[in-house]
Amino acid sequence: MSKYKIEFKLKQHTPLIHFQAEQFGATLRASELKPKLDKFLIEQLQLSHQYDEKAEHKPKQFFINEEKEALDYKVRIDVKSTQWDEIPTSTGNNNKIPAFFANMGLDYSENKKYLCVSNDPIKVTIHSFHTELINLISLDLLQTFFQQTNFGTRQSKGFGNFSIIGQPLVENYYDVSFDISPRNFPFSERGMPDDFNAWETYFKVFTGIDFFYRSLRSGINRKGRNGDVFYIKPAIFYYSMKVLDKQWDKKSIKEVYYPSELEKQIDRNSNPDILTYPDNDETHIMIKDVFGLSSTESWREPYKSELTKSHDSIDRFQSPLLFKPYEVSKGKYKVYIKSTPIPSEFLGETFKIKFGSKEGLKLKTPDRFLWSDFWSFYFSKDFPVLNERCDTSIDGYARTTEYRTLKRIQDSIRVIKNQNT
Repeated sequence: MSKYKIEFKLKQHTPLIHFQAEQFGATLRASELKPKLDKFLIEQLQLSHQYDEKAEHKPKQFFINEEKEALDYKVRIDVKSTQWDEIPTSTGNNNKIPAFFANMGLDYSENKKYLCVSNDPIKVTIHSFHTELINLISLDLLQTFFQQTNFGTRQSKGFGNFSIIGQPLVENYYDVSFDISPRNFPFSERGMPDDFNAWETYFKVFTGIDFFYRSLRSGINRKGRNGDVFYIKPAIFYYSMKVLDKQWDKKSIKEVYYPSELEKQIDRNSNPDILTYPDNDETHIMIKDVFGLSSTESWREPYKSELTKSHDSIDRFQSPLLFKPYEVSKGKYKVYIKSTPIPSEFLGETFKIKFGSKEGLKLKTPDRFLWSDFWSFYFSKDFPVLNERCDTSIDGYARTTEYRTLKRIQDSIRVIKNQNT
């Protein structure tokens, strides 16, 4: 291997969401990879434009120029072939790709997106005339970069996941893991035949991730023609109630804007949100959005209105949970989750909550939130088992795709480590 370059091969575990997937060789783009890798290397190697006598490395010359935070190397990506498929516009349960919502816009037909994947190894070459910089970029360091980075659209939900072939996965980087295979889904119980459709495999992987994420953040409330089909309260509801002793935001919103519907819900459900908290700012919090700020939400019947959350200086907070699905054998995946700390600027902040034309409610995010506390509770005896979180009064709830998928995820989930995040 030349002293001026590093070569390695990537395995693609999940599809990229791509704008130009139908073009030959469309895959991971150097224009996306390099800026992310630059930022990672600058942080990990503590590189700086400034000359520092005490620094281990004197890397001022590694940068392209004084102004740009770009390192002086080039990236080339070579792929033999790719497969692609248009993301369908249908919202039917059998067609919509889970955990992906950008295709629902009115301008989708003019900005179509595609799922793109390479089944062959992808060759990556990093070239630089700065041999000292090349020597600093080890394969172990690059694997760490790929372990914490996805690419393309909807990255946090597991799309665009790659790993370096031949480099071991450092499991203890992640917090939680669970397994997904065809057995996780009630409509495919017979294993993985040789001619199994790869796109169906991906659909199932993202369905499992979608169900699990919603079971953490918002809950699942699926209705059919004859009423409720499946209902589960989210983990963050129980964390808010049992650990923080606070009333979560959904009940506060219903109390202020739709009290009559809240009473109907309490009468109808077998495990309603029945605890009553004093009507003050200290006991009511905006907790769901520690999973990422959802500034606009569309609520279905009977509300049929749009909920908005506004703040003078905060308009975006991306999901702090990163899902990394790795194919461990044909059609079988292990999904890892990395939880990044909540920015202090987001904690203890008051948001205005507006529901359609109704306004007046204000809710504050928690003053303190650590993922280590949340996961400790999730794996403790205080966290209710799956049946206790579901509405068991719904006939056939245990036969639904949601329940059986969550049950099998629950059977395989494990905590990897508890860290102060």
